[in-house]
Amino acid sequence: MKANTWLFDPGWEAALDSPGSRELMHLRSLFSSRPWHELLPDREHRIVVSGLGEFNGLDYLAAARTADRRVVMAYLPAARACSVEMSQIAGPRARAWWFNPRNGTTRSGGVFPAQGRRDFRPPEEGDWVLILEDAGLPARLAR
Repeated sequence: MKANTWLFDPGWEAALDSPGSRELMHLRSLFSSRPWHELLPDREHRIVVSGLGEFNGLDYLAAARTADRRVVMAYLPAARACSVEMSQIAGPRARAWWFNPRNGTTRSGGVFPAQGRRDFRPPEEGDWVLILEDAGLPARLAR
């Protein structure tokens, strides 16, 4: 039986060194590099408009943006294409980043006009976080 740290099941101490627990360090770095406390869920799917997966399933793409629309973050639990309504991002151009939660690395995804719909596909298999931000902001990689 697998132990979960969050349920404090028997053996939870051993789970502290599991891959999932180690990945939390990387996510902390990502969220501390952005105004995470200002993120609002994209419940109406106005930003990410396709490639969402099944809402009650394990493959659901969850997205959020800041109220000023300068930062968008979307977690893709599986590598698949998704479509983003780019006009939902502030500024004339948007910078895209891919963040790998398994190892904390970041890859540039390019700079695009903040208009129309654009398809994004993670650079390789696994789960990823897509970060879209106003290209007028200083570039910030996760620490």
